[in-house]
Amino acid sequence: MDPKKSLKERFLDGAAFLISSFFSPYLVSVVFILIISFIYALGLKQFLPWILISLFFIAAIPVGYIIWFMEKKKISDIHLSNLKERKIPFIIGAVSSVIGASILFCLKAATPILAVVTAYAVNAILISIITLYWKISIHSAFLVATVSIVMIVFGTKFWPLFLLWIPVAWARVHRRRHTPEQVLAGATLAIISTSIVFYIFGYGIGG
Repeated sequence: MDPKKSLKERFLDGAAFLISSFFSPYLVSVVFILIISFIYALGLKQFLPWILISLFFIAAIPVGYIIWFMEKKKISDIHLSNLKERKIPFIIGAVSSVIGASILFCLKAATPILAVVTAYAVNAILISIITLYWKISIHSAFLVATVSIVMIVFGTKFWPLFLLWIPVAWARVHRRRHTPEQVLAGATLAIISTSIVFYIFGYGIGG
């Protein structure tokens, strides 16, 4: 941290960093898939394959690629602040998510699991396409996608979870990783795309 900054500025910088890290899109998606798999799996024979496939294709491959390229000095930071550095990792993440979802379809995973991983894959694809031209917040998108799924599957009583978006949006803007328009665009994209995916799977609001 910059020693010239005031204590308040350093505190806000630290808070923004912690919020960004805690609500990492990869962490949010994996933790939620773990929870939803635990709820719907009929024993370890279902739970373990579902979660291991999700961990590998939704988190391990994209994060592993980013860390590898950071070691090679081709990526400046794990949050991919530079738009030019985002394109290939996001495309790899999108392709990896689609492969993971396809495998879960072949394994005939429970419908809620398939809907969740499909929603994440669709969001990843759309974000990777938009990133070719404009920087959009994946933190904002994946958090809002997750909260949208919770509301659709478990009921609208969980709407207060949307309030988590406020500190995440603030953190991304405060760290100068995104503009307000970019975090709002990520949230809007996630609500629309996630709702469409779950509608296709036969869900309405509240399940």
